[in-house]
Amino acid sequence: VSPSRLAVISNKTAIATSEDGGCSWRKAPSLTGQDRVRLNDLFFLGPNHGWVVGDNGYIAMTSDGGLRWRVQTAAVAAHFTGVHFVDPLSGYVVGRRTSGFGSVVLHTSNAGESWELQQTIENDLLEDLYVGESGDAWAAGGVLDVTKGQRVFRKKAAAGATVPLPQ
Repeated sequence: VSPSRLAVISNKTAIATSEDGGCSWRKAPSLTGQDRVRLNDLFFLGPNHGWVVGDNGYIAMTSDGGLRWRVQTAAVAAHFTGVHFVDPLSGYVVGRRTSGFGSVVLHTSNAGESWELQQTIENDLLEDLYVGESGDAWAAGGVLDVTKGQRVFRKKAAAGATVPLPQ
């Protein structure tokens, strides 16, 4: 969140925060709708805006640094394992399908008020996603190629390649 303000997933079931650079920690208030859901990834864009994802299609966001969390509705049910936002409105979630073998990629252009299924990726288990300042994206477990403007994802043959995301 910031050098002195930190947030982490604790025991896969809760979020812990620190205001003193990690010297002391406190459990964040319980997340709405998170009962018995395993949390898998946490991403903050600045000190206030953050998202957490987990199993069974769980996505929640905060706009107050983690004091209160609001559940968001995903376009599909999946075990979400990675979340990354490019700016306060545009973000991506990756995860494993709940049935069959493969992964899904979801995108939002409105801070998660709605999530669109970008594509189901067969035979790859994507675990996490990172989007750099240049707009290039890397996915752990596979590499995505994005056709600008169409938001069509394809598997790249070369691992470690970078790909531009749609603007």
